[in-house]
Amino acid sequence: MPNSNPACKNGTGGCDPANTEYWANLYPSITLYGSIVGRDGYYGDELTLNNSAEEWFDTPNFSWWSISCRDGVWRLHWDGTASGGGSVDATGGTFPNLTFPGYTTS
Repeated sequence: MPNSNPACKNGTGGCDPANTEYWANLYPSITLYGSIVGRDGYYGDELTLNNSAEEWFDTPNFSWWSISCRDGVWRLHWDGTASGGGSVDATGGTFPNLTFPGYTTS
């Protein structure tokens, strides 16, 4: 059954792991907007994520924030923050302009 999530449709902005290198060449870095938390608490409202292999990531204040294509969806993942870790799937948009619960990218 096709995924109805607009962030996951094939074509421009589609989430297909085979296209990661293509997107990385077009967008070697993307900006994540939202409440970014590090190991010691609040870090800031935006974070530049740089591409490496199959994801865009940064490690502010000893935490880990990344965006990658997983299971046919763009997924925002964080770990090592003051509250632990977690992940959310994109709810809309096309790469690199994605919408996640509480976060956006450009």
